[in-house]
Amino acid sequence: MKNNEDITQLIDRYLSGDLNAAELRTFKQQLATDTNLAKELELERVLQKAIFDNGLLDWKQAIQAETASLKKQKRVKKIVSAAVVGLVAIALVTWFATKQTPKVIPSPVIEIEQLEVVKTKEATAPKVVEEKPVETVSPVPSKTIVVMDTVKKTASPLVLKGQPVAIKPVETPKVEAQKTIEKPLVVAPADPCVNVVISADLQSTATCEGKQEGSIEVKNVKGGNGKYMYKLTTTSWQQATIFNQLPAGNYRVEAKDGNGCISVINNTVEVNEKVCYTPEAGFNPDFETWEYPIETTEVAKMSIYNKVGQLVYQAEVNDIFVWDGRDAKGQKVPLGLYKYLLESATTKKAGTVTVIY
Repeated sequence: MKNNEDITQLIDRYLSGDLNAAELRTFKQQLATDTNLAKELELERVLQKAIFDNGLLDWKQAIQAETASLKKQKRVKKIVSAAVVGLVAIALVTWFATKQTPKVIPSPVIEIEQLEVVKTKEATAPKVVEEKPVETVSPVPSKTIVVMDTVKKTASPLVLKGQPVAIKPVETPKVEAQKTIEKPLVVAPADPCVNVVISADLQSTATCEGKQEGSIEVKNVKGGNGKYMYKLTTTSWQQATIFNQLPAGNYRVEAKDGNGCISVINNTVEVNEKVCYTPEAGFNPDFETWEYPIETTEVAKMSIYNKVGQLVYQAEVNDIFVWDGRDAKGQKVPLGLYKYLLESATTKKAGTVTVIY
C-alpha cells in the first residue's frame, strides 16, 4: 500500500469527489479488502465534520497549502503528521462533547429600555432609546437580532454592527381634507318642439273598385321651421306632398319639420272607391250579340243603361250574360254608347258597350 501521506491525500480526494472513474473504481476495490483503509476513511469523515462544525476549514486549507509548498523539503512528513494528529485530537474532543451534551449557542440578545410613547392628537411616535451593552456567549458573525417592541408587542429586526441603534419614529401619513369639486351647472337645451304644431289641408282622390289608383295630397302646410317631410302609416318619410297608388281606405298623415318636430295632420283621411266604366268593343245587333262572362258562381244582376242613365235592359245570370241589343220590350235600341253594371253579393263591376248598325 502507498505511504501514509499518499493515503491521506487519496482519502481527501475521494471525500471531495475529485477522483476520476478509474481511480474511484480502484479505491473502492482497496476499500473492500483493506480494513485499515476503511478505518482511516471513517476517521477522516469525522475529522472533516468537526472541521466544518467548528469553522476550522480555513485552517486545514492553510495547512494543506503550506504542505504543498514544503514538499521539496525533508520536514514535510513531520509537519503533516503533527497537523493531522492535532486535527484528529480536536475532532475527537469535539465529537465526544457533542455526543454527551448538545451544544447550545444562545443568540445574542440586546436589552433596551421600554419605549416611552408620547401621545398627541395628531400621531404617536416612539422616542430614540439608548442602547445597552450587548451580552454575547460566544463570538458569532453579525446576525439580525429580533428586538421585541414592548409598546406595540411586535417584532422589529435590528442589525448589530457595533454602532448605536436608533429606532426611527413612525411617520404618520397626512390625511388631506377631501376637496369638493364644484361642477359647472349644465343647462339642458330647450326642446325645440315645445308648442310646435304643424297643420295642413289634405285632399284625396278616389280609386276604381278593386284597384290601387287613389291618392292623397298635402296642401297649405303651416307651423314648424319648414323643410317638411311627410309619411303615411304604411310608408316611410318623403319630401313629396302627394301619395299615389293607394287602395280605398282610411289613412293618417304625419308631417315633420327640420327640427324633427312631428305632428299628425287631422286624424284620418279617406280614399273612397268608385265605379269605373271600361270601354268595350261595339257590336251590330243585326248580325251578332254581346257576351259577358260572369266570374262568380253566385247569381248576379246585369243592368244596361243609355247615355242619359235610363235603364234599358236588366237580367239575372250565373254564367254568361248575352245581350242582343234589344230593350226590355224587345225593341232594337238606337246606336250609341251604353253603360253596363254587374252586381252580386260580393262583386260589382261596370263598363261600356257600343251598339252600331
